[in-house]
Order: sequence, then C-alpha cells, then structure tokens
Amino acid sequence: MSALSDVLRKRIEQLEMAQGFSLDAILKLQFQQLALLVKHCVTYSPYFVNRLQEAGLTSDEVATPEGFNKLPLLSRRQLQEAGDSLFCKEVPENHGSLSTIQTSGSTGEPVVVRKTGLNQLNWFATNLQDHLWHKRDFSKRLCAIRPHIKTCTKQE
Repeated sequence: MSALSDVLRKRIEQLEMAQGFSLDAILKLQFQQLALLVKHCVTYSPYFVNRLQEAGLTSDEVATPEGFNKLPLLSRRQLQEAGDSLFCKEVPENHGSLSTIQTSGSTGEPVVVRKTGLNQLNWFATNLQDHLWHKRDFSKRLCAIRPHIKTCTKQE
C-alpha cells in the first residue's frame, strides 16, 4: 500500500471519528485550528493584517466565535483586486506543494486561489467519504460532469 493511501485512510478515520463529536467539541476544535491559521496569516500576509486592523480586531479576537463574526466577508471584487497580496508569502512545508487554480470566469472575471497538497488530501478524503456514505459500488463506472471550459468558440 502506498504512503498516500495510508495518509488518506488515516484522514478518513479522523473524519469518521469526528462525526460523533458534539457541536461544542466541533466548534472548539475548529476555533483551535482557526487560531493556528490566523497566527500564520498574521506572520505571512500583510493583506490579512490590514483586514484585521480595518475590522478593529486582534489576532486573538478573530479566533473566537464573537470576533470571527465581526470580520467582514471578503467580496469577490475584493478578492480579485487583492491579487497576489492576498496570499501568504510562505506555506508550512508539511502542507505539501502549492498550486494555483482559478474559476472559469463565467462572470468575465475569474477568481484565482492557491491550494496545497494538504488541501488536495482533504478533498480526496471528503470525496471518498461521500462515496462510502452513499455505498457506491467501486467496481462500477461513475460519471461526473465537471466542465473545464477554457474558451468558448462558435461551432459552424
């Protein structure tokens, strides 16, 4: 068995275990993770520091339910205008490689985001968990329609 499948199996086990947690336990764990994320963003993202200052929040305050609710939502326009300044200058090494993806731009203006190997692992785990929950037969074919249209051209 590959190292990736071992890590994926462990992540799915963690997700399965978390299903039994109380709402309070889940919220506590989420805000613990948020506190770590905020600490990283304060260190490596001047854009994030500026957003906290504009909201009148400290890094400790935003990592609480009350403080988090005071942080204004980031609009699509703000996200697009921020460009590369939105992203942290460094990513934890244990989060794996970094890649950039973008929306199709159906509104005329695509949104660009970055993701790590850890993001991809979590996507694989939640996607596989969905298949397991729905008891899909892995010996059968699965059709998923996911358009990746780069340009539209008129067919004659």
